[in-house]
Formats: sequence, C-alpha cells, structure tokens
Amino acid sequence: MKHLLIYMLVSITLFSHSYRELRDNVLSGGVPRDGIPPIEKPVYIDTQDAKSFMADDDIVFVWENNGATTIIPQKILVWHEIINDRDNGKNISITYCPLTASVTGYYSATSLGVSGKLLNSNLVMYDRASQSLWPQITGTSISPDTQGKQLDSFSLTWSTWSDSKNTYPNARVLSTDTGIIRNYNKDPYGNYSDSNSYYNRGGAFFPLMSSHDTLLPKTMVRGLISDSDSVAIPWDFIRDKKILNISKGDIVALVLYDERLKGVRAFSRIFEGNVLEFYLEGGKLKDRTFNKIWDYKGESGDFALEEYRGMDAFWFAWSAFYPETEVIDNE
Repeated sequence: MKHLLIYMLVSITLFSHSYRELRDNVLSGGVPRDGIPPIEKPVYIDTQDAKSFMADDDIVFVWENNGATTIIPQKILVWHEIINDRDNGKNISITYCPLTASVTGYYSATSLGVSGKLLNSNLVMYDRASQSLWPQITGTSISPDTQGKQLDSFSLTWSTWSDSKNTYPNARVLSTDTGIIRNYNKDPYGNYSDSNSYYNRGGAFFPLMSSHDTLLPKTMVRGLISDSDSVAIPWDFIRDKKILNISKGDIVALVLYDERLKGVRAFSRIFEGNVLEFYLEGGKLKDRTFNKIWDYKGESGDFALEEYRGMDAFWFAWSAFYPETEVIDNE
C-alpha cells in the first residue's frame, strides 16, 4: 500500500446509524464464534498446479501488491470467509461475505476471526486481541471501547479463473490445502452463474437496518466512500461506460472496467495536487493534465494512483450500511 494506517476515526454521520443502533442490530448467524474457520496458514501454489481443481468460469478474487499477484478462488474462500496472513511484516486479512457478495482486504493489529454474528446480513468479524466487533463492509469497530476505529483496507478484483490465469500466468494461487476438510467443489449458496441460486434471486437472508428499491437487491455495485459521502455504481453501468470520472461531494474518483480481468477498479483522481480527468483514446487510458498513459492498475511508469476506498457488494448490503448513498447509473 502507498500509505498504511492501522486505524483511523470514522464519522458516524457516514452510516446514518448510531453505534448503539448498530450494536443493537447485530444478531446470530446461526454458527458459533469461529464455527466458520478462517484459513490461518494459507498455502499457495502456481497456476499450473491449480489447474487440477479449477474450472475456467470459476469466480476468483485477484490481489496485486508490490509486483506480486495472488489469486483467491471464491469456492475456497466461501467456506472460510477470512484468510489471515502476513505481508511485508504486516498482518493482513482477506475477507469475503457470501451473503453480501463483498470482498476486501484489511491490515489488522493481530488477526481477525468469524464472530458468528451478522449485521445487515453481513459478516461481523472480531479482533482476536480485543474481542471487538467489526462489520466486514465498513471495516469499522462498533464495540464500545474501540467504536469508530477503522481498519486500513486494500482492494481485490473480481475475475474468473480463465481471465486471471491468462492475465497473470505466474501468479500464486490459494491451494485447497487449508488444513480443514471441506468440499471445495460445492458452494453452499449455489453458483453465481445459476440464475436460481441465492446469489441471483431474492433479497437478504437476515433483517436490514434500512432498505432501498432504487436497484434490485442483488445488483452488484462498486461502492465508494469518503469521510462524509458515499456512492454506488452498478457493475453493468461501469462495463458499458468503461471509465467514469466521479465527482460527488468530496468523492473524486476514477472507476474503470478492467478488460483483461473483466472486473472493476477504483482510484483517486487526485495526483500531485491536481484533479485528473481521464479518457480513452485508441484503447489507452490517458489523463488530460499530464497526458500520461495509465494501465489498469492505475500506474504510469514509476507513478501510481491511490486506490479509492470502497468495495464491490450487493446493493441491499451497501445501502443498508450507507442509506444516504447516491446511485450513479446515468450521465
């Protein structure tokens, strides 16, 4: 990451719910603490070895970091929801909630576990040192002693096995050697490609603090947040437009569709004190200020844009946490 803050304070006005209200709406997900066991000692293999258990259309999550690429198969992570690991001497947790289709990485002081509780149908993590509770979508503590503290995050990009291995043939891949017996060929929630599965039909399994019919509940959106504003952009709109220069409140972001991975990325448009405007020319991403050519990772030679805070998730979950969020689906 270009900057690392283990904790930063978050204004409660962003959520439109008090911390007491958030705590009062936490409920049991039907499993005990760590009843869904995180992966504590991940084993990684190369793409050639992973071909034995991966199919071309399998969903994966791609993490690019300091020149290295990690591919996380969704069909493994769905059974664990959290991977605890180390990166450059720092604790990291890669987290995924299948109920809300939200995936993101966090830097943590110790390690994170699955509390067995839910808030707005979303995974509630717990910090193993302090036992404090952290909803996965916000990465913000709701426990009294630590409320308002936020974990620094990093993004993962949704893709498929076919697109990710073709883009990054030398990537490392999370192995099924997790130390825990699970059927990694069967997703307990169904399949993202099945129109009749949980991922595509109905709404939330569990109660929500707020709901909005602006979009269908399980529309996939890229949510973006700042200290005082939030927006949601449907995946289909991003695919259609390819790039979006977002300026809403104090959110100043570039959202783009990565043609290689078939996934969504978001970066800050503020670079060297300038607010950049991006455009496509001949299939290349350029800015109008410096006329640099940028790649899908937000890099131009030795220069790099900062990732913009947020993640992909189902609309019902994003809007439950951020009820004042603005939907961007037209220009």
